[in-house]
Amino acid sequence: MYKAVNKVDGKYLSNYNSNFEYKIGEVQCEKCDPNQNEECSFGIHISHRMWAINFGRSGDNMALLEVEVDINSIIIPKKCDGKVRANQIKVIREIPKEEWYA
Repeated sequence: MYKAVNKVDGKYLSNYNSNFEYKIGEVQCEKCDPNQNEECSFGIHISHRMWAINFGRSGDNMALLEVEVDINSIIIPKKCDGKVRANQIKVIREIPKEEWYA
């Protein structure tokens, strides 16, 4: 799965909360809304690659992170537009721009 974030001074920061930092190789946790009727709610939002690119590309400092998530912890909203949410992810790596569309 993938996550679009802001890259500022070498730090990967959440688009929603600029105090929430993602770190390569680390597991990040956040409280997650289990309600599938809520399309956009609290939790760590992740998606397929193109959704993440389209979401984040309007920012000048976008970075695309490859993340690992336990499939059993994914909340898929009933009106899913490509993004899902989870309470925990592991950040694997930053995807270089030359690989975004590969």
